[in-house]
Amino acid sequence: MYVNMIGTSGQSGFLAATDGSVSLNPGQTEIRLTAAEQPIGDVLRVEYKWEYDYDWYKPWDWPLFTTPKILVDTIKILDLESQTTFTFCSPDGSLKAGNTYIFYPGSC
Repeated sequence: MYVNMIGTSGQSGFLAATDGSVSLNPGQTEIRLTAAEQPIGDVLRVEYKWEYDYDWYKPWDWPLFTTPKILVDTIKILDLESQTTFTFCSPDGSLKAGNTYIFYPGSC
């Protein structure tokens, strides 16, 4: 999973929100820690993307005729300096592997 935080004074560039592959479970809330290398100001939007990791030892699980999807409702960003939380809403909830999605601020 990767996020690019776009703020009032710059952007982070795509940062890894996970350390390698992770298993996701339906209904589970994921909490990830990542930080921009330099201040970006108040976060205006978040770009999010993820890649499907094929298990080489389980070819019967490979999605040959479909694109894997995950459901993401919201992304919350905590500015540690100001202790302000920014909430960003999913464009449609169902996110396909390999695509980039833009999350805008709001109350989801």
